[in-house]
Amino acid sequence: MVSTADTTLHVVDPKNPGAVDEIAYYIPNMNFQDIEARRQKVLARILELAQEVNGKQGS
Repeated sequence: MVSTADTTLHVVDPKNPGAVDEIAYYIPNMNFQDIEARRQKVLARILELAQEVNGKQGS
């Protein structure tokens, strides 16, 4: 005997019915050195903009 009361309700229909829904594992293919370099570049720009904003507010 199978009880359907033990399973959770499906709140969202699958995007591709009949296809396998799974999370792809991309970490082995990622270049963490490039990601870190880009993160540092973005952070530096954010700090530059913050200094510009703070300088204008103090004027």
